[in-house]
Amino acid sequence: MIERLYDGCGKCLVGLRRLSRKTDATSSPERRRDHVLAVTKEYGGHIIAWADDWEVSGGTDPMTRPAFGPWLRGERGSAQFELRAIQRRNRDQAAKARAAGRPHGKPSYGYEYVRLSPTSGVDHVRLSPDAAATRRSLAKRILADPESVSPWTEAARLTRAGVLAPSDHVRVLHGREPKGTPWYGSTVTRLLLSKAALGYLMHKGEPVVGDDGHPVRLPGADGQPVEQLWDYPTHLQLVEVLSRRAQPGKRRTKGVRLLSGRVLCGVCGNLMKINSSGTLEKGDVRRRYICEARLRGYPNADHCRPAPGITASMLDEIVTH
Repeated sequence: MIERLYDGCGKCLVGLRRLSRKTDATSSPERRRDHVLAVTKEYGGHIIAWADDWEVSGGTDPMTRPAFGPWLRGERGSAQFELRAIQRRNRDQAAKARAAGRPHGKPSYGYEYVRLSPTSGVDHVRLSPDAAATRRSLAKRILADPESVSPWTEAARLTRAGVLAPSDHVRVLHGREPKGTPWYGSTVTRLLLSKAALGYLMHKGEPVVGDDGHPVRLPGADGQPVEQLWDYPTHLQLVEVLSRRAQPGKRRTKGVRLLSGRVLCGVCGNLMKINSSGTLEKGDVRRRYICEARLRGYPNADHCRPAPGITASMLDEIVTH
């Protein structure tokens, strides 16, 4: 393809077309385009954009021409083109790392990367002691009492205990301050179901399969595969237990609420959730905005009791009048 987006190949060209006089009847624009494309093909490059300076004299300084000048002055798309080049290089590096069985990107919660120097690539992977213990305890507690222990109760427990959530754990590993992100039931579920706990090299949520047809294990110390957080039979048990907890049938579509995602608790300042609180009469379900921050174990919501709430219809009427 002679005309395509900037890719940082070193032969990304801007096609220049200029005419002192241009009329509807002239064919010079088409001929000039064909000439530029022919030269570009012979050079082995490609056109990323066209600079058409019609009705511009050949004596005009190229730096001041309306269409071509901005390209020469570095004012047209430089940052965007550089971003695309960086993204392309990152994708290529990730693909090469996967092909070589090396990790790329952030480590899965419970693991950490070991580099021989701050700027070198990942030498091997090892367990992150505190995070690994937390993730293993989640699996043990869920399997020990699946009727009483759920991902949501565990999320509340970990938040109350001040255990760093996965995103904050990564921030601390990189020498940054944690943001105080709470745990969520969906986060716990993802950690319990992910095959990354088996020490596999992952890509788009699935293990990378090697030439032998088996999942690729992450490299540990001394050339051995990294230690697993739990084995495959345990993974199958977790899948079976958590699938039983899922509600049968289709999910209900979300209702259209005027202030959905915008209502903050007046006591603790956390986002309020919309929920049902019984029926007014047959078929008429009352919806309420309620604060669940204290029940979820948010540190700044210990004093939020009783949990504030207001009916959605009443709040909608207040803000629309």
